[in-house]
This record gives sequence, structure tokens and C-alpha cells, in this order.
Amino acid sequence: MQDVVSTARESRTADFPAPSRWSRLRRRLAKTTEQAARAADPVCRTWTVALIASVMMGALPVLICAAMLTPLHQVISALVLAPVVWTCARRDDWALGMLVLATTFTAHSLTMIAITVVAPDVGFELVPDGEAYWLKQRAWITSGEDPEYKWQAWGPAHAQLLAGTTLYSLTSLGAITIHQGFYEVDLMNYYNGRLIGISRNPVVALWFGWHLWSLLRGVGYVVLTYELASLGLQITMGCQLASWRDRAIRWGVGIGFLLLDATAKWYLLEIVRRQLNANLM
Repeated sequence: MQDVVSTARESRTADFPAPSRWSRLRRRLAKTTEQAARAADPVCRTWTVALIASVMMGALPVLICAAMLTPLHQVISALVLAPVVWTCARRDDWALGMLVLATTFTAHSLTMIAITVVAPDVGFELVPDGEAYWLKQRAWITSGEDPEYKWQAWGPAHAQLLAGTTLYSLTSLGAITIHQGFYEVDLMNYYNGRLIGISRNPVVALWFGWHLWSLLRGVGYVVLTYELASLGLQITMGCQLASWRDRAIRWGVGIGFLLLDATAKWYLLEIVRRQLNANLM
């Protein structure tokens, strides 16, 4: 009788093999992201609520960390923003996702720039690598020399950035890429805050200081990060979240903005530099 029971158990095990490690990991990740997305669901209830919440997600971490003199605002902002992006992706609400990402990054940037203008020492603490970036940009403005703006360096660096964005957006569902995005824009924010402090006209400094090509690149990566995070979420959950036609169109939009970034830099680099240099005190 015992042999019969053992044979039956072995038969059931053969029919229903134990889930693989990848399957268990995927189910666990799907459950975690589902819980996080549900927690963020109230943020996406209406466009008005999403807009207000996005401003708060962008500004409050910076203000809190400014009071504490810690650069953790980038990590905090990414951890708060990522579940909201997952909620939009689960609904395939691309427009709302773009609103949330764009508003959060804009509020974050304006807050960081304002802090750096008013209290450069605080900005220095919030963006540890900002001072080195600012000194390099100031040297470019006054002399026109910056090795990173040469195509031999610029091309491979941006190809690496695109590859990294693709890999980390898929594997982390956008969380790592969003954090890196905050890091990158904060270098520009600190640079702009310091630039305004030594410029005659702060409006001109900000208008040309946040370079058009940087804005175009930012938009391109916002679109690509959202789409790749959505695709990663789709793979994790095992269900279709968006049509491949819509994905192809959105990927095309993202790549298009990256091409505009290169075009604008090619034609406007020296024009922008001269305007910034002429505006220095």
C-alpha cells in the first residue's frame, strides 16, 4: 500500500513540476509591484490629484533633505515615484504617466535650482558631484573647451547611456533609471543655480543654462524609461499591458527626441555658450 502511495505522489510531482527559481522570483516580484502600485493608486485617481501629488513628490524630498543636509533625496524621490509609474503602466495610461514624470522632475529641478541660488553651501551638500560639474561647465562657457562635447567622446558616452537605460529600466522596472535621472538632472540643476549667481540676467542664465539639447534628451529618456518599465512590468506580470503598435510608436518618439538632442547640440552648442558667456558678470 505504501508503494502505491509513493508511486501516486511521484506521478503528481511529474505532472506538476516544482516551479523554477525564475518563476518563484517573478511571482514574488509581481506581487510586490502589485502591492506598491495599489498603494500608489490614489495618486492616479484624477489628473488634478496626480498633478498636485507630482509637485509634492518632486519638491518635498529635496526640501526635507536640504534641512537635513543629506543627498538622499534622489533615492527617496525614485522610491516614491516608481510605484506611481507602475500604476500608470498597469492602466496603460501613457498620458498620465508622462504628466507624472514630467511634473515631478520639473518640480524637483526648480526646487534644487532655487536652493542652490539662495544657499550654495546647501546645494553643495545635496549634490556632491555638482561642484566638479559646475567648474567644468564654467570652463567651457569661458573658453569653449570641453572634451565631453567632442563627438569622439559624446557618441560612445550616449550609446552607453542608452544601453544602460534599456537594461536597468527592464530589470528594475524603471526604479534604477529614475534614480539615475534625478542624479543627472541635479548636476544640471546645481550648475544652473551657480550660473545664475554669477550672471547679470538670471532669466537668460536659466533659459540658456538648461541647454535645449539637455531638455530634449531628458524628454527622450522619460518616454523610453516609462515604456521599458511598462514592458518589464508586462513580462513580470505575464499579461499584455499595451499593444506592440503603441509601444513601437512611443519608442519611436523617445528615439526621435534623442536624435533631436544630437541635432540641437551640433547646431546650437557655440551659440548657447556665447550667450552664457556674454551674460556673466
